[in-house]
Amino acid sequence: MKSVLFIIIPISFLISCEKEPNTPPEVAFTIFPSIVDTSTFVRFDGSTTVDHESHIWFLKFRWDYDGDGTWDTEYIQNPVSLWQYHQTGTYSAVAEALDEGGLTATDTSEIVVMANHVQSSFTDPRDGNMYRIVLVDELWWFAENLRFGIAINPGTLPRKDAITEKYVVDSTQDKIDIYGGYYTWGELTEYDQNYDQGICPPGWRVTTAKDLRKLNRFSSWGDGKYYLGIEGYLGTDLIFGGYYALIDKKFHRPEIGYLWVTDHVQNMDGIDQSIGGYGYNYKIGIQHEEWSLDENPSLRTFWPLEWGNKMDFNKLAFNVRCVKNRD
Repeated sequence: MKSVLFIIIPISFLISCEKEPNTPPEVAFTIFPSIVDTSTFVRFDGSTTVDHESHIWFLKFRWDYDGDGTWDTEYIQNPVSLWQYHQTGTYSAVAEALDEGGLTATDTSEIVVMANHVQSSFTDPRDGNMYRIVLVDELWWFAENLRFGIAINPGTLPRKDAITEKYVVDSTQDKIDIYGGYYTWGELTEYDQNYDQGICPPGWRVTTAKDLRKLNRFSSWGDGKYYLGIEGYLGTDLIFGGYYALIDKKFHRPEIGYLWVTDHVQNMDGIDQSIGGYGYNYKIGIQHEEWSLDENPSLRTFWPLEWGNKMDFNKLAFNVRCVKNRD
């Protein structure tokens, strides 16, 4: 009997794995602070850049800080860079990332360089109170809440006369220095006789909504506290002091700051109607808390419905900041 031997020869098939093609990085970077002056060092951070084939630490970055088409740095293997601008203006900064395969990509972001802010002081000739003041956008700001006037007892209505009266958080001078005075609308405007200057010193006027909107841009990107807060970059030192309500003789919402503004508009009968105050905190920025005398108070957290169906500006007392144009 013949035996048949079957020999099985394995055949190897060469399976080639084709490598995925290299793709450019996806560049992204942040600027902090994004509004500066010529004394500030700016941090450019490209750490959020993504490359699908390489870790970020294998990428190289270079920067064109003013967007003029000329690179201000060589390629460096670090996504973070510092730069100081020497001229004011608005610049479109450019970051370029280079990956291991030689592919590049860019991203652009805007930065505003202002003139250096100036800090000074002002003495109110009416009572000798001295205030820190700061120049922002060609406008001088009180860096403290107004303190002018005579403090009256909580629950006592201000009298309609030539004497300015205020409420205070505490009668101790250090508290008055911190929080300033709280004024009703009547006291602020000398009972509708003076909308612009109000109770501010001669040559100064009460803040308007337009003034505060300009400051509000500094709250973008979550930088409100950095720019506007106590010992902040701009020196405005916006402080949280809530507001005072004569209805229940209490201070409310100390986590928010409230400032009167004196913008006013005319209703259909041609009569001036007040537009109220602004509330602010560092997290959300300056928020327009606008109302008219006949607006539905249920929409406003600072006038609960149980206080009545119509707001009474002279039952609310807010802080005051004064401003004036640069000479």
